[in-house]
Amino acid sequence: MQGRIDTLIIQDQFWVLVVEAKRTIMVSLAVPQALAYMMCNPNPMRSVYGMVSNGDEFIFLKLSAMPKPEYGSSRLYSLFFPLGNRDLQEVFRVLRQVKGAITTK
Repeated sequence: MQGRIDTLIIQDQFWVLVVEAKRTIMVSLAVPQALAYMMCNPNPMRSVYGMVSNGDEFIFLKLSAMPKPEYGSSRLYSLFFPLGNRDLQEVFRVLRQVKGAITTK
């Protein structure tokens, strides 16, 4: 696998978060690239978590490689559309959970 992960957080051999950031495209187009990076997890017995974002939209991912690769994704969170939504608070809630996973490992 060649490429560059934008951000990778590792805690005790546990890939907590892979972030793939795209500035000018719909965030959903970055999901396949993020999943390809997540498949490179050196410990396939553990799930790996990811996030793709363009700064305005966010999708959270979870990949389990064993016994066969399967992934799940959150819905698309948008900070601006529709106006007045509570997606920013939900994105921060998920990021706090990730922080909690990092600090308790």
